[in-house]
Amino acid sequence: MAARADVRTAAAGDAGSGSTDLPAGEAAELAAASWPAVHAGTPATAGARLEVVRTYPLPYGEVWSAVTEPERLGRWFADVTGHLRVGGTWNATFPQGSASGVVAECEPAARIVTSWRWAHEPGGIAPGRLTVTVEPEADATRLLLVHESVTGNATGQAAGWYAHLAGLASHLRGKDRGGADWEAEFARALGVLRAPGAGGSRVF
Repeated sequence: MAARADVRTAAAGDAGSGSTDLPAGEAAELAAASWPAVHAGTPATAGARLEVVRTYPLPYGEVWSAVTEPERLGRWFADVTGHLRVGGTWNATFPQGSASGVVAECEPAARIVTSWRWAHEPGGIAPGRLTVTVEPEADATRLLLVHESVTGNATGQAAGWYAHLAGLASHLRGKDRGGADWEAEFARALGVLRAPGAGGSRVF
């Protein structure tokens, strides 16, 4: 599990995010969010490691439901089909492509681990590994997403995960996001991650 020092607080004014006149609840949630951490790959890991942490002001059971039920995933993440249980296969369709995987581990209301392969990746490349963990934290829920063995544009994929988890925040507030919202969050995170000296990512 990532140490909290690995990620930087995503202050509302970072990366040219535009107006900071947000409702108090949304502003507080944004202040508690963190920019993704991008760890460079090594010959042993065969790809980068991405970590994104976000805290949601809801019980962990509610957050778990939103990240594991296909109907709810379709409202903030992607159109997901298949079975999110150990040994189950799934497919996720995004506007920009699709991914699939096999669930390796699942601890209900706590942790799910699955392989992750983009449809456009060559067949000879080993799939990545995605782990999503939810845990209670005071009166909220802390979600940690770790994507390992990431090939290709790791920075872009890290920004994508940041944007998706921002979409989850909106969904949990009852405001499902559209494509324009995702693009705005993606651009915002990508700007921070690419900015020299901005500290938006920690690369090791």
